[in-house]
Amino acid sequence: MRLLQLLAIALLFIQCSLNIPDAVVIEMENLPEKVDYNYHIKPILSDRCYQCHGPDEKTRKAGLRLDLYHRAHWHEGKLYYKGKVVMEKA
Repeated sequence: MRLLQLLAIALLFIQCSLNIPDAVVIEMENLPEKVDYNYHIKPILSDRCYQCHGPDEKTRKAGLRLDLYHRAHWHEGKLYYKGKVVMEKA
């Protein structure tokens, strides 16, 4: 049984390609030295998160609002939410 599991795992890895797609390589090469919140992060949040975690109280889920800086932001390696530290970078 253990041999079958190892064989299945080996086959899974053999089928996975180690090559990174060209589009990903290009994007990785174009990463900026310093990330700007308004230019790099906020558009992603706007496109993917604000529908459920934005200004509209009727559609907001889990009471989590990400569109206001003072609600959720990083400062000196700490994530603040509603003024309280909720996570620290290791």
